[in-house]
Amino acid sequence: MAEPKVLIVGASGYIGGSILAQLLQSTLPAVTKVSFSALVRSEPQAAKLTALGVDPILFKDLDDAETIIQAASQHDGVLSAAPGFHPGVAKSLITGLGRRKAETGGDVFYIHTTGTSDFSDTPISGDYTESRTFKDTDEDLYAYLRAREKHHPYLQRTTDITVVETGRETGVRTVAVMSPTIYGRGRGFAHTESIQLPDLVKHAVKVGAVEYIGDGEGTWDYVHIDDLVKLYELVLALAVEKDPRLPTGEKGFIFSATGSYTFKGLAEGLARAGFEASKLKEKEPRSVILKEGAEGWGGGNEFHTELNFVGNSRSEGVIARQLGWKPEKTEQDWEENFAQEFADLDSQVGP
Repeated sequence: MAEPKVLIVGASGYIGGSILAQLLQSTLPAVTKVSFSALVRSEPQAAKLTALGVDPILFKDLDDAETIIQAASQHDGVLSAAPGFHPGVAKSLITGLGRRKAETGGDVFYIHTTGTSDFSDTPISGDYTESRTFKDTDEDLYAYLRAREKHHPYLQRTTDITVVETGRETGVRTVAVMSPTIYGRGRGFAHTESIQLPDLVKHAVKVGAVEYIGDGEGTWDYVHIDDLVKLYELVLALAVEKDPRLPTGEKGFIFSATGSYTFKGLAEGLARAGFEASKLKEKEPRSVILKEGAEGWGGGNEFHTELNFVGNSRSEGVIARQLGWKPEKTEQDWEENFAQEFADLDSQVGP
């Protein structure tokens, strides 16, 4: 039997690079027999991949549909950690896999990366409120996503729905790993910094204090990058093995949360760590209004800022643990990471 060929998308990013590092050192039999390729945009990145034993495929950008479709059509599976706010690239990748299936008659699969902000509410604007804790075994998850999308479109959720629909149309098995706040230093060959916490910390150092929005009572979850990449490794192994336990399509959403926090609690922890490291002028965090938060560290988009730094997004991962995932990081690791976030800024900003 020919070795399975899997295309990695987003290999130069924080998540994708860390996943690739994990896969290349995997001891899982189903993963060790895989031949990996990766889409990259530059010759220097291609050279780094070649040195790692990964076949690089150059493309222009995420809108380079022709190249993306062609690349996917030469593989048995795709593991994408591309930005989740781009339905076009997901559609192109799955379309390419569909061509592969039509030409060879073989089984193909698509592993998608997305986030639990799909479920987050907007308590300040009042556009949508949600008290539910979601489980990935809930029967109505996909129907809920479609209903929320109809209420207020959100490009990440748009992409997730596109994944399911395109997979159904092309006969491609799709599964989405849905993560909350991801923390910890990445292990990829390029970007090793996450997004949510570093954005907060950079702004805090700039203004001298950690800020949170409103009352800070919104609850989110977290997962360490080291635990997360092991989940991807497991999902890939099961996909390669065609394991029937791996949910796909409308039921193919796997949550990766391992703990929870409130935004005020996070701000208090970061403030203590930053003050003790002499990075901040104020030991206590301070509350700001949504507009200030959006302008300060939310990219200016109040809707996205409210979803990702104010609202409630509670998730409970059942499926991953049923499949054998055993996350190792604890609440102590989460809290110890606060100081590390400031230490990681030493080469970028001063106290």
